[in-house]
Amino acid sequence: MSFRSVTEKHVILRMIGVTTVAGAALGRVGVINECLVHAQSPTAAVSLLGDSNSESEKDDHRDSHARHHDSTLQNARLLAQLNVAIADATIACYEAKYTYVFWRPVTAIPLAATDGNARTTEDAAWMPLFATPAHPDYPSGHSCLSAAAAGVLAARFGEKTHFTLESDLMPGVVRSFKSFSSALEEVKNARVFAGIHFRSATDAGEKLGASVAEWVLDHAAQPVHYAQ
Repeated sequence: MSFRSVTEKHVILRMIGVTTVAGAALGRVGVINECLVHAQSPTAAVSLLGDSNSESEKDDHRDSHARHHDSTLQNARLLAQLNVAIADATIACYEAKYTYVFWRPVTAIPLAATDGNARTTEDAAWMPLFATPAHPDYPSGHSCLSAAAAGVLAARFGEKTHFTLESDLMPGVVRSFKSFSSALEEVKNARVFAGIHFRSATDAGEKLGASVAEWVLDHAAQPVHYAQ
């Protein structure tokens, strides 16, 4: 499908792998049928969804401005809800991180012999694929923020919106998604495959973000009806 407006293209970019309230696009979204290459390996997915380039988002916003069809009010309301959801998910995520202070795989796996769990085995030589962020594992920030954004976007455009994501750092490599939930699942997998999160952190992040989105959709930027 082609995108209906500048907002539809812009906010989808903000969802995938967003890292801050301001957002960071991972690449350019295009028409799904124009997909040239599918990067199916876990490593390619990790590299693509670990990329963060705010300039791509700005470029796409400018490039698609001419195809703008939604009203300014519709766009403003959607972007307001999207930003509130991302901001609130960030606050909740980092409050949880420093409440639980759970260790990352880069620490836990080499020290597994000390965790009191007979089912874990230490591997002193184990290293993650990506550099580990300098904050606690649980919950996953990308999962929190992306789930919050996905909830808002799905409510506006429909859960089964098709889109394609291209990486600026991996020319010619794109990922195609048939829904916001499938993109979110790949965001979660990328964190695990990269070795920077445990699965429990990404699953908890998804639940947190979805709860935030639900609250924002019910309470933030609601239409005002004036009495006649």
